[in-house]
Amino acid sequence: MSEQSTSFGMVFYYFQDPGTVLDQLVRVLSDFVECYQEDFTRISDSGDRFKAFRESDPGSFLERRIRSHDFSRSLFLLLTDSSKATTPTQKLLFWGRRIDERFKSKTPNYIYFELPTTIDIDLRWHLFKEAFFTLDFHLGLGNRVIAIDEESMPRSGANAAKQLRESQLFAQGFDASFRNLSYLQVLEQRTTKFLMHPSQFVGVGRELQHHIDYAGALAASGKSQEHFEFWPSNEAFFFKANDTRQLVALSEFLSYHYVDVDRPPMFWKKEEWESWLVKVRGTTPGTI
Repeated sequence: MSEQSTSFGMVFYYFQDPGTVLDQLVRVLSDFVECYQEDFTRISDSGDRFKAFRESDPGSFLERRIRSHDFSRSLFLLLTDSSKATTPTQKLLFWGRRIDERFKSKTPNYIYFELPTTIDIDLRWHLFKEAFFTLDFHLGLGNRVIAIDEESMPRSGANAAKQLRESQLFAQGFDASFRNLSYLQVLEQRTTKFLMHPSQFVGVGRELQHHIDYAGALAASGKSQEHFEFWPSNEAFFFKANDTRQLVALSEFLSYHYVDVDRPPMFWKKEEWESWLVKVRGTTPGTI
């Protein structure tokens, strides 16, 4: 496989029963599908077994699968543009089920989009905000990520983790950050501690809004929002960093909401994980 590539990942967490918000989920998925630049070529309903994806209209395919599913059982769908020769630069993952109060685990559902970095950042930002206007998401995060190819695990995952530790860019990893089980268990608590580190895009949904110091955010973002962008709305409070300086300012403001989480079960030593968290939360997190 070629040298690891980067994409822009956006994840949206929610606790609603997917069956009760089907229209909203379909609309969010459709909005993102329209902006993908390449055809999806591979599909998995498990995360480790893939087959060729030959549907000409992925949006319609996703809608059929989601609307026909009984969410008393979980639904996992992963689409990529993997060619088995290069690392995928675009990905779409849907994970959802009815969160039963009788079950011990009540971690959030999520949808995840990985877009090529060639897509204009203003379009990415528009899609990120529009998702919250469509569905009351609990939390959304967006950032450059080190791309991996699930069909080339564990090698691809090990390479991505190594590059994440060594990169001069401010980058994250889907499994290290967004799908980190320890972090999902933190979100399950639905408390004021809901971040493990900063992200370039942060969307805080209605349930979490009362934890945010609204006046402090206005003051910290500065006149003309030169320190970082803060866009409050009824649907969500949106934060955006346009460069590393703004990212550091945003991280300082949001640091009250940070919580330590366990390292991923693979590819990280304890000291490597702790060192990486210190780096990305600090004053030299890497270049956006």
